[in-house]
Order: sequence, then structure tokens, then C-alpha cells
Amino acid sequence: MNPIIGAVVAIAVVVASTVMVMNTITDVVREGSDASKFNMAKQLMSSVDMNVRELMYESTGAKRVIKLEARDGMFIVSEKEDKIKYQLSPDIKIYEPGTRFREGNMIISSGPFMDAYESDIDGNNESDLVLENDVVLFAIRKIGNATHFDELNTTTIIALIRNKKTGTDAVPKSGIFIDGTSSYGNGYTELVRSGDALMSSGVRVVMNSTYDYEAVFTLGAGRDFIEMEVRHISG
Repeated sequence: MNPIIGAVVAIAVVVASTVMVMNTITDVVREGSDASKFNMAKQLMSSVDMNVRELMYESTGAKRVIKLEARDGMFIVSEKEDKIKYQLSPDIKIYEPGTRFREGNMIISSGPFMDAYESDIDGNNESDLVLENDVVLFAIRKIGNATHFDELNTTTIIALIRNKKTGTDAVPKSGIFIDGTSSYGNGYTELVRSGDALMSSGVRVVMNSTYDYEAVFTLGAGRDFIEMEVRHISG
């Protein structure tokens, strides 16, 4: 296996198997009951993480029953992102907006909400998949669907990137290349999750080419950058 592919697969396994994402929608640092609720949420996510890690070493079909009480927030299982999230209630104030750090297998982030929707963002009479928060607008062309693969070229799928603070638009020349190939083939793009007032969402690109893989472009609330994860799809 090519070293680049190996690295990509390894990262994907870690993300899919052990990374728990916990989000807090907050404004300023506070003490007392808010800190207590936050620590209880961390303990819940640690419990989920521990059980997931144990299942990784057990036989196929192994199961766990976990009792989880989301008193001050809600759990979100995002299948297309391969992530488990816990969102604290907006009135719990812990960290300043834009805060993001990692503790063990948990990613803790804070910020306002973001939106994910379909729109003809570049005015070419075709739908685009749009991720938008207060700082960034990021759009990928809508191509095919899960039951109908269409021609897909990763060098032209980004429809628009907008810096909303400066009002600057860009359409970058970029692509996904593996061993110098696989930038094009058949596949589709889709929103991971659509709606308003989300803590994060992404656009999933599924490619059937020399290498079968998927890439997920993710925008979080309060972030001024896009994250991309690429992983091999086993045939």
C-alpha cells in the first residue's frame, strides 16, 4: 500500500473509532454550576469513548448497553461523519467563541451556530452544497447521488470560498490526487447534515476511481477554516 494511502486510512480509523466530539455554544468563561455541567458532559463522553475502544478489540457482533442522560444538552450520532457529538445547552457558558482544543480522544469546541443548505451560489443555474458561518462560506457543486453516480472531477468541485469579513471570493484550483491519479472518476456529493443553527456540518464526496475513497469537508461554528478528511472505501 502506498504510504500516502496508509496514512489516510490510519487517520480515518482513528476518527471513525475513537474520536468523540463535544461542542459547547458559549460566550464567556464562567464558574460554578456551568463548570459542573460541563465536567459531567465530559465524563459521559469519556464513558462512550471507553466503550467504543473496548469494542474495537472484541469479536464481530459485540455490543454494549450504555445509559446516557443528556440533562443539559443532546447527543448527536453523525453516521456520515463517523462521529458522536454532545451539544451543551446554549445557556451554559464555559469558553469564548472560536475555542477549539483536544483532550485525549475528545475534541472540545465553542462558537455560534452555522448553516448547511443547497443554493445556486455561483449563479450558473445549478445547485451547490453550501456550508456557512459568520466568517466563511464554502460551497461544493452538487453532483449525482447515492443511487446515481455521475462524472466527478475533484479539481472543479469547489464552487466558491468566501471570506465574509473581507468580502473576498475565490474559486481555488485544487484537487484530490492519490499516486498522481484519482482526481476524477464517477461519484456523488452530498451534505452530511442540512439545516440552520447547527454546530457543524460537512459535504461528503464519494469517488469511484482507480482508488475508491470518500472525502468530507467540514465547517464548524465559529471557525475560519475548512477541515478535510479522506479515507479509503473498502470494496
